[in-house]
Amino acid sequence: MSERGTKITFGGRQARALCNMSHSARLDFIAEGLPVVLQSARGFWRAAETLKERPREAAVLAGFAEEESAKALILIDLGSVDKLIGLEASGGDMYEAEVAC
Repeated sequence: MSERGTKITFGGRQARALCNMSHSARLDFIAEGLPVVLQSARGFWRAAETLKERPREAAVLAGFAEEESAKALILIDLGSVDKLIGLEASGGDMYEAEVAC
């Protein structure tokens, strides 16, 4: 749950919502989403491990697990990218910048 008591939906191309958030709100949003992504990746990986006799299907699920893991890395990068953009855009004051979407 977010601070406002409203449920935040993850997935379904929610990344665009990050563009309209302050840095603090973006970090909170990402922090709520990372465990969801991790749980999804682990679920796909565990399912892949149970299909040893069906290597093709196991490979598909392992690919899904890798894709979910990549999403987690992207979210982590999004949490810090505004500092990098802000450093260049604001002449060195990286703490006041926001992501340009």
